[in-house]
Amino acid sequence: VTDDASVQPAAAASSKAMTLADCLNLFTTREQLSPSNEWYCPACKAHKQAFKTITLWRLPEVLVIHLKRFEYSVQYNIQRSSRLDYPVDFPLEALELDGWLAVGADRGGAYDLYAVSCHSGGTYGGHYTAYTRSADGSW
Repeated sequence: VTDDASVQPAAAASSKAMTLADCLNLFTTREQLSPSNEWYCPACKAHKQAFKTITLWRLPEVLVIHLKRFEYSVQYNIQRSSRLDYPVDFPLEALELDGWLAVGADRGGAYDLYAVSCHSGGTYGGHYTAYTRSADGSW
């Protein structure tokens, strides 16, 4: 859905990199559900066009982040997808997520990058390559 707030900067950022912090900010942005995706209120027994917010309450010992690298649109009742090619900058060491934790949640530590899986190709095919940090710190 190209009008979703989480993919709006994609078009503007197509020639420059976004940061992982930009992606996390978009992921946790408050958004209103569309009329076709209304929330069912158990109290009044009706569908409501509500707001949703994603908030982090606890952090795992090992963190895996999967970035959505495709955007979807509907043209003439046909769903189309296209690959997002702009780069995302991320720290190799000391990623801290305290800024995205809920108020009152236990603060986490810092995460060091251990591995990256990269996809090359299009929406219906391609190849994956992986990079892993070895015990001596080299990639």
